Amino acid sequence: MQSAVLWAATVIPQGQDCSKGRGTFAFLAMSRPESKRPWPMKWVVLAIIAILLPYTAITLLYRKESRPFEPYSDMKRQANVHRLLKAGFNRYLVTADRPTEGLTPIPAARRAVMQAAPGGVPQALADALIEVPHLPSTVRQLAAPVSVRAGEALVVFLVAGLPDHKEALGETYLYVRDSELILLVGFDPLPGKLESRARDLALRASVSTEHLKPGRYRLTVVGLRESQVGTVTVVP
Repeated sequence: MQSAVLWAATVIPQGQDCSKGRGTFAFLAMSRPESKRPWPMKWVVLAIIAILLPYTAITLLYRKESRPFEPYSDMKRQANVHRLLKAGFNRYLVTADRPTEGLTPIPAARRAVMQAAPGGVPQALADALIEVPHLPSTVRQLAAPVSVRAGEALVVFLVAGLPDHKEALGETYLYVRDSELILLVGFDPLPGKLESRARDLALRASVSTEHLKPGRYRLTVVGLRESQVGTVTVVP
């Protein structure tokens, strides 16, 4: 503003009537706008809060619960499925838990004959798996029905012997190829200093037979040192 006033004073000589140049002087005085003041910080903070609060509320209310994307695990899982299919195996997730009504609620007349067998995953399946899960050392007292109707659940009971107190029940899968059923009961290491109460766990495993054709199947429940083998028939 001062520079504009000085310039006007220089252009208009002393003693000359300034009334005619009064409009020009006013224009020069107003031609340089005053600089704007920045917003006070409290208004900036309030604006950020006003945006974040509704966004957070909407995100929590409508967010879909899903498994996080894990590139390595997902790629390994897909490769494992591909190798199993190439070897002729189909894999089905099994519901496994610890029963409360007793170990063998299957009546003796309907119970399949089971016998002990050498432990270890059958070679064809072991070659197809990218990673063999943690398995029990032994499988004993296996009880399975001699027959089950197609589409119904095949329920088996067993005692899994663990090598120590540092493992808990994990994912269990049934692997099917032709007339062979292989059940792998998986265990996960317990974190930190946690320990299980017992090394012998009574378990119940249940899987649907909707993917199985009617016929006789050789069922193997795998332990590292001792497995159990028997025959189960799926009837129409």
